[in-house]
Amino acid sequence: MRKATAVALSPSVANLLAAQRMLDLEEPLVKSKKYPFFKTPRIGSRRIRNRLVQKQGICNISLRNVPKQRRKYFSDIFTTVIEMKWRWCLLYFSLSFLISWTFFASLYYSIGKHHGDLDNRFNVSWTPCIVNVHSEINAFLFSFTTQTTIGYGFR
Repeated sequence: MRKATAVALSPSVANLLAAQRMLDLEEPLVKSKKYPFFKTPRIGSRRIRNRLVQKQGICNISLRNVPKQRRKYFSDIFTTVIEMKWRWCLLYFSLSFLISWTFFASLYYSIGKHHGDLDNRFNVSWTPCIVNVHSEINAFLFSFTTQTTIGYGFR
């Protein structure tokens, strides 16, 4: 046990603490029986809030007796990501990036093919629509460098 130590308070600190005690004893701004969370605060009492995720990483959210639980579980993406294991979360975000890069790579490749950049790549007088996109791999690299904003450089 700790020993109680006497601390001398300056007059300004003592006045602030006394004013705070008076505010705590006053009537609350909203007084209603309908909303029980607006209660008159007690001196020295504090409301303890539970954490969503404990310090050890254990989640305090539990879904019980919820009808159509699976549909509601996936409708709230925030709770879904919190409840996921880290491996699935990492896989989810990695796949979303790969799908995005692949989608835009196919879009860039189809633009280059439609514009004629693939057929006229050795023609010096031809002005390509997207520079250095000559194959699917180049289109994927162009998509990756565009979305990650790391710069194009010279290939």
